[in-house]
Amino acid sequence: MSGGGGHTCALRDDGSTWCWGWNPYGQVGDGTRENRLVAVITYLHAAQSY
Repeated sequence: MSGGGGHTCALRDDGSTWCWGWNPYGQVGDGTRENRLVAVITYLHAAQSY
Protein backbone atom coordinates (compact mmCIF):
# COMPACT_ATOMS: atom_id res chain seq x y z
CA MET A 1 0.00 0.00 0.00
CA SER A 2 1.20 3.51 -0.79
CA GLY A 3 -0.31 6.86 0.06
CA GLY A 4 0.08 10.34 -1.29
CA GLY A 5 -1.41 13.76 -0.73
CA GLY A 6 -5.03 12.66 -0.87
CA HIS A 7 -4.80 9.35 -2.74
CA THR A 8 -3.86 5.78 -1.88
CA CYS A 9 -2.87 2.69 -3.88
CA ALA A 10 -2.75 -0.98 -2.97
CA LEU A 11 -1.12 -3.97 -4.68
CA ARG A 12 -3.29 -7.09 -4.59
CA ASP A 13 -2.00 -10.66 -4.37
CA ASP A 14 -2.80 -11.15 -8.07
CA GLY A 15 -0.43 -8.27 -8.99
CA SER A 16 -3.13 -5.76 -9.90
CA THR A 17 -2.93 -2.22 -8.56
CA TRP A 18 -6.01 -0.49 -7.13
CA CYS A 19 -6.14 3.20 -6.18
CA TRP A 20 -8.63 5.72 -4.80
CA GLY A 21 -8.80 9.30 -3.63
CA TRP A 22 -8.23 12.84 -4.92
CA ASN A 23 -7.48 12.76 -8.65
CA PRO A 24 -7.51 16.23 -10.32
CA TYR A 25 -4.20 15.57 -12.12
CA GLY A 26 -4.66 11.85 -12.81
CA GLN A 27 -2.77 10.66 -9.71
CA VAL A 28 -5.04 7.65 -9.27
CA GLY A 29 -3.81 6.23 -12.58
CA ASP A 30 -7.12 5.12 -14.09
CA GLY A 31 -6.91 7.43 -17.10
CA THR A 32 -9.38 9.99 -15.71
CA ARG A 33 -9.31 13.08 -13.53
CA GLU A 34 -12.36 12.04 -11.50
CA ASN A 35 -12.01 11.72 -7.73
CA ARG A 36 -12.52 8.10 -6.68
CA LEU A 37 -14.29 7.28 -3.42
CA VAL A 38 -13.84 3.53 -3.97
CA ALA A 39 -10.85 1.64 -5.31
CA VAL A 40 -10.51 1.30 -9.09
CA ILE A 41 -8.05 -0.83 -11.04
CA THR A 42 -5.21 1.28 -12.38
CA TYR A 43 -2.73 1.15 -15.20
CA LEU A 44 0.55 2.09 -13.53
CA HIS A 45 3.86 1.26 -15.18
CA ALA A 46 7.06 0.56 -13.28
CA ALA A 47 8.67 3.76 -14.60
CA GLN A 48 5.88 6.03 -13.35
CA SER A 49 5.98 7.73 -9.99
CA TYR A 50 3.09 9.50 -8.30
